[in-house]
Amino acid sequence: AHRSRDIYEGCLYESVIFIGIIYVTMISNYSKLAESADIPLLRTTSLRSLNIVNNNSSPIKNRTESLNVPEHVVQKSGKVSTFLLIMVSVRPELFRVRECIRDTWYRGFNDSEDVIMRFAVGTKGKKQDVVTRLQNESEVHGDLVLMGHIEDHWITPTRKTLSMIAWAHENVDFKYFMKSEESTFVYVKNMISELRKRPTTDRLLYGKMQFKRKPIRKNSEWADPDWDLATTYLPFPLGGGYILSSDLVELLARKKDYLALHPNEDTAVASWVAAYHYERRDDKLWCVTPFNKDKKLEGKCEAFIIARFCYGLQGDELRKWFNILAKPL
Repeated sequence: AHRSRDIYEGCLYESVIFIGIIYVTMISNYSKLAESADIPLLRTTSLRSLNIVNNNSSPIKNRTESLNVPEHVVQKSGKVSTFLLIMVSVRPELFRVRECIRDTWYRGFNDSEDVIMRFAVGTKGKKQDVVTRLQNESEVHGDLVLMGHIEDHWITPTRKTLSMIAWAHENVDFKYFMKSEESTFVYVKNMISELRKRPTTDRLLYGKMQFKRKPIRKNSEWADPDWDLATTYLPFPLGGGYILSSDLVELLARKKDYLALHPNEDTAVASWVAAYHYERRDDKLWCVTPFNKDKKLEGKCEAFIIARFCYGLQGDELRKWFNILAKPL
């Protein structure tokens, strides 16, 4: 009986060893196959699947280096930490616009525990000379997020916005995320001051809200023929700029593969968060500043402003008006 038990235990031990060898071999072979075929492994971050790139057009490996931020705002996790992260969606060719923003409303705001600003730029399909110039610009200023999987075009804003949200969640530890655009003027100090008045920092969608707007079905760049969630859009913030709290950003980033990419990114964001319990805050301090054909202001804004949507301005016009709008009203 003792001998039979010894034989049984010996066979069981050898079987376990044999199975372990097979398992290790399989994992090793799979890793080699995945690397050769460029298949993302389970441990690969969402950044690799998004193909978001740094200055060298390769997947980001060092968050701190790619973000180019002071050491005192870097956490042990490798993420940078700030109160407000502003991401400006801007087209690749608008070099002057980015320089104008650096020189006007973001001037004097070095990346800090209060605010960090980044330009989100899609590079898919762009000529090599444009990409090279963007890489050089990024090396000089350290404030570009180059998205190699995004074709930067007005028909793909939703995909780009979702990629900005995913990048922000992956790379920065923030309280609030602001999606902004190339023609938006942000009063940074006022924005931070207004956000700090809140007793809590979670569950917030904040902007210039639109209510009971009906979708345009055809013959428009904003056409949305497939909208079927309701007869009107859900209340949504104008896409020129809005704020999401970090917890909502995390929810969207984690569910990004399941979210419907409606053609209009502002209505899409509203539909994504509709299922959650949050504060939807409408504020007249988010001012729409339309310009007529003579580049003259139409409409009035409140004296205390936190953001202006300067639709219709480009290039050197931005610098002229930004300098005017920066003055106290």
